[in-house]
Amino acid sequence: MDEETIVEPEVRIDPDKEEIDIRLLLTISNLSNFTTVYIPRLFKQFSEAFLSDMTNDLETLMDVVEQLDTLLLGDYIKRKAEIISEIIQTGVFSGKVDWLTAPKPTGG
Repeated sequence: MDEETIVEPEVRIDPDKEEIDIRLLLTISNLSNFTTVYIPRLFKQFSEAFLSDMTNDLETLMDVVEQLDTLLLGDYIKRKAEIISEIIQTGVFSGKVDWLTAPKPTGG
């Protein structure tokens, strides 16, 4: 492929959005740790201290945290997919590649 057919992506990532993505991934990671380590420990301590069965409360909290985790990760993936889609569309539809004369892809 010569230099004329190389397509440079015109999509630039905003530094603020990059920071948001980093914070979002850290939050998701912390939620995982919070769910596996801290929540069970806290509920065990409360159950022992107040001599009460908190199984239903624990299940409810775990469900809420799981829903939050799913929502945050889904939002992150959706935003990244939109960026990738835009890069691909720009490359395919930019008009910089003559698709009629471009070499056919090979499997090897």
